[in-house]
Amino acid sequence: TLDTDGDGTGNNADTDDDADGVADTADAFPLDKNETLDTDGDGTGNNADTDDDGDGVADAFGDQSFGQSTFGDAKFE
Repeated sequence: TLDTDGDGTGNNADTDDDADGVADTADAFPLDKNETLDTDGDGTGNNADTDDDGDGVADAFGDQSFGQSTFGDAKFE
């Protein structure tokens, strides 16, 4: 059988197919060792996603803890 992480246990019996330390059952990307979460459900893992919480504010400008933008309710035009 396929063994994507090369640990000698086929994916059908392996509980962590990408060897990232997160069980496949809790891993949004069980075959990608660089991603485990997709907080906003957009199909892009949080490590690669520029807007983890899907609020329309890039992480670089928003609260990194998946909350309100650091700019509060201010609107910029």
